[in-house]
Parts: sequence; structure tokens; C-alpha cells
Amino acid sequence: MVSRSMTAKPLMGAPSDIVTLFSLAQRLALTERDRGCAKCHAPSQHCEAHHIRWWENGGRTDLANGVMLCAPTARVAATHPSPHPP
Repeated sequence: MVSRSMTAKPLMGAPSDIVTLFSLAQRLALTERDRGCAKCHAPSQHCEAHHIRWWENGGRTDLANGVMLCAPTARVAATHPSPHPP
């Protein structure tokens, strides 16, 4: 079982290049929880972990703020503003 408090560390190059990624353990836990795309139910092998509240807006890289989405659903989600403003 993976703890809900597990967080990923940001990857840094230049100060403006901060990227946060879900760890392997977090992706496995999200896959187990969501069982595929949370929106369209595409199989988990077609999904990636995404932030619900974008990390640029203060969203954490943890299980409570993560969701598995397929590529088409992720593209739609990326074109809409986060429902959780900073």
C-alpha cells in the first residue's frame, strides 16, 4: 500500500525549468485506484498520471492531486483552465 502523503521531488535544470513528475510508486498507486482513464475508462496502459490542480497553481504531486488520464482526455483537460485557481 502506498501512502497518500507520498510526494515526488521536482526535477530542476535552470531555475525556470522546474518540472514535477509522479514517482513510479505514485503512478502504480494511481493505476490501481483509477483502473484506467478517470474520464473515459480507457485501459490503464493508455494512461499517464496528471495533476488535478496544476502544479503551477500550487497543486501538489501526490495521490490526492493525481489522476490517470488517456492522451485524448489529457489534451482536453490541458485546454481548459484548472478548476482550482491559486
